Amino acid sequence: MPPTQSEKIYDCIVVGAGQAGLACGYYLKERDLSFIILDKVKEVGSSWKNRYDSLVLFTPNRYCQLPDAELPGEPNNHSTKDEIAVYLKNYAKNQNLPIIFEQKVFEIKFENNLYEILTLAPISSTSTTKYKSKSIILATGPFQEPLIPNFPGIKTLNTLQIHSADYKNPSQVEGKKVLVVGGGNSGAQIAEELSNIDHLEVYFSIKGRPAFVPQKILGKNVFWWLEKLNLLYAPKNSWRSKLLMGKSEPIIGTNLKSFIEKGKARVLPGVTGVEENQIIFEGEYKSAFDTIIWATGYRQNYDFLKIPNVLNEKGELRHAVGVTGQPGLYCIGHIWQKTRSSALVGGVGRDAEELVAKISAKLADLS
Repeated sequence: MPPTQSEKIYDCIVVGAGQAGLACGYYLKERDLSFIILDKVKEVGSSWKNRYDSLVLFTPNRYCQLPDAELPGEPNNHSTKDEIAVYLKNYAKNQNLPIIFEQKVFEIKFENNLYEILTLAPISSTSTTKYKSKSIILATGPFQEPLIPNFPGIKTLNTLQIHSADYKNPSQVEGKKVLVVGGGNSGAQIAEELSNIDHLEVYFSIKGRPAFVPQKILGKNVFWWLEKLNLLYAPKNSWRSKLLMGKSEPIIGTNLKSFIEKGKARVLPGVTGVEENQIIFEGEYKSAFDTIIWATGYRQNYDFLKIPNVLNEKGELRHAVGVTGQPGLYCIGHIWQKTRSSALVGGVGRDAEELVAKISAKLADLS
């Protein structure tokens, strides 16, 4: 484990040891830059291990690989969340990346042309460490804090409420009538799993009509088509990417659609509020539920950044393809950071290579 000496000045410090942070570590090491990776967890892959039990990636293995490391298994198969967790853990070990665990970043400052990072060990509220660096890569991604709509009355709703980040399996569901809110793939997979249980009445709330895309088209995986049509890795400002941007996230696979057609799951419009013990939907439809699972995404949290003018009015990081307006401050792993694949396991490597090249060039200019 690298020394935690406040006197040492690194070329770069990466915050976050998920797939994006590991990809950055690979290229930082390749360029022989001094760096460390900080993470608040105890081991690589924790965020994947903690996802719901039945999670299977909708992306084939061939599109889920970090630099210089094939994902075990048949290239066209789909890995489970536990297999991805093991893959990432082995990747960090095999690449011998300098990761320091149980370091929760609570303050980043920029003083005297250097970044100072203060961390707090979760196991001790008084154990702090200071790190210094010429540059920072925030690899915490967009999935930081679970987001549940803050409708008036929602906190006093007499219903079991679970965010998808805390959902594990159907044993958590109470009662008979369950509502899954959110039109992304996580919500669809959870609704699909619950629809397969006979005693449950499953409702799936989504704004607009659900856009189901078959896993295979003419015998080829949908990601094969995205790659062949130059949609998967096309820059976000290209006309190809603009065909996809701004549209609802497609639901990969048609199993839930089949349950809906058979009447085992019912689609409801978007949630607009709460009235007494009922959920209100678009069109003024109201109903009570025994369990609600909020697959409503996450919000970014950069409260630790003590640097002015780097966040917008929504608290999101201002950046252009991972480069912020603050010299030496970068980010990676965001949805549509550069391409459709920027937030996917198989896409962060491309972004990391380009980002680290920019950092290396900037450091060379400063030396």
